[in-house]
Amino acid sequence: MSERSSVAAAATTWVRERIARPSRPAEIVHRGGHAVYLDDGTDVLAVVGAAGVRVPCAAQTTLSSLEGLTGAGSTVTVGDGRMVFAGGEVRIARTVDQHVPSLDPASAASARDRLGDAVPAAIAAELPADALDGLRAADPTAPLALAGLGSGLTPLGDDVLCGWIATMVAAGRLAQSPVLEAIDAPLLARTTSLSATLVRCALEGFVIPEFAQLLDSLRAAQSRIEPADAAATMLRVGHTSGAGLVLGLTLALDHLAAHPPLGGELSRTFGAQVRDNSPTLPRVRDSSPTLPRVRDSSPPAARELHHPTTDSHTSTPSVTRSCP
Repeated sequence: MSERSSVAAAATTWVRERIARPSRPAEIVHRGGHAVYLDDGTDVLAVVGAAGVRVPCAAQTTLSSLEGLTGAGSTVTVGDGRMVFAGGEVRIARTVDQHVPSLDPASAASARDRLGDAVPAAIAAELPADALDGLRAADPTAPLALAGLGSGLTPLGDDVLCGWIATMVAAGRLAQSPVLEAIDAPLLARTTSLSATLVRCALEGFVIPEFAQLLDSLRAAQSRIEPADAAATMLRVGHTSGAGLVLGLTLALDHLAAHPPLGGELSRTFGAQVRDNSPTLPRVRDSSPTLPRVRDSSPPAARELHHPTTDSHTSTPSVTRSCP
């Protein structure tokens, strides 16, 4: 990449709205060959290369490496429609839809059957069984027991929460859940700044494309992709992040199946505008108060990311896809 070049990127509306705000400094909190994470004091934004995980808070480029873009500096400027680094700038040229598809809660039981036991038992064993059972029951104390639990920029407990939240958004049932009130600033202060950002993204229905694809495969007996294949793709995301998201999805489907809607009514009024083949519904803006973001004070060693073959967060790829 030539010095001070301009790079076109694709991004969600979540990212576009934040980059469009007035220019402000941001600190690079993690840097790798395929992903760079920036803390602007409110949220964590990212730039990912062609092999980076397309987290919903990232500007997605086709660069094979980001090393020439970031340069040696630790501070960048974000705002006024661009992200300015030492080696160039990133502008959003295209919007991508990374909302969860809609899920009729009346179909949760059949979706759960199609998913099967997709999550390795060893993954669930890393978290307290009582907390997982509590989340399955929508116990408002469960998020506190899971938040920040695990290592890395996105601890496993937070990945489970994100999967559960996004599935409940897809079903239009999060607004009625007592769990929603438990996801507040003190809860998010227990985890990393990136993980807290991804939880807020999930509250608005923004997810990685692989999660949306898995949920889409579960909505009908005949789908374009087999649920087993979609689940296998998810399990390759990160060290444990993909598995954690699938575990959260599983717990949410269990909850929805145990509490079917009266008359099979489908409510889709919280958070994201979901995607399906039904008539277009108006986008409902989330009017809940913005949760303050607490800066990540974890030591650098705790921020290490594992690297994927296709979607990585650092510069050294591995045989699995890296977690956000």
